[in-house]
Amino acid sequence: MLNSPYQLKRDARNPLYQQIASNLRLQITSGQISQGDFLAPEKELSQEMGVNHITLRKALMVLEGEGLITRKRKVGTVVLAPSFWKLDVAISKIGILVWNEAELSEDASSFCRQITSQEMTPVILRGDQDDLREQIRENGIHGLIIFPTAKAANIRLIDSIKMPKLLLQYVTRVEGMDNLVIDSFPGVYGGVKQLLNFGHRDF
Repeated sequence: MLNSPYQLKRDARNPLYQQIASNLRLQITSGQISQGDFLAPEKELSQEMGVNHITLRKALMVLEGEGLITRKRKVGTVVLAPSFWKLDVAISKIGILVWNEAELSEDASSFCRQITSQEMTPVILRGDQDDLREQIRENGIHGLIIFPTAKAANIRLIDSIKMPKLLLQYVTRVEGMDNLVIDSFPGVYGGVKQLLNFGHRDF
């Protein structure tokens, strides 16, 4: 159920309880830990992580405050659905996801300045599928601003990351995938009819 061992860093700038909360948050919002699952008993978890029970409880209190878990006396800690995640939690780190740009674009730099002006911390993330989740976990990201990508694999990856995110542009045609974006019922009818004419049968 949980990834072990936990890679916690003794860093005063990022307290252990925040690292634990970020790790568990990502596992819950990404579906690695499912709704209705019970976390291991606190004693077992604290031993697995190499921390004391006070540090672990602080992390669990953070997640409970965000609505990701509920702690029931004599029952244990139960995972709630990621959709229950409250968006009014204290957000401090925003990931700016770009796709292997050699130099940061002016648009991305502008977002960084705006985020900083709101007393939050922007973190530049590179769209490497092999380690994107690890980047998010290690940096304790609370939400993502995502620049356009034209690869279907990238879009599927983005969709699998269950946390607040803003896609700056929805690409309507990507490699290996057709997308139709419609905001009216007549449009849906006409769009589906057109796709049928093109030979599409799976929706």
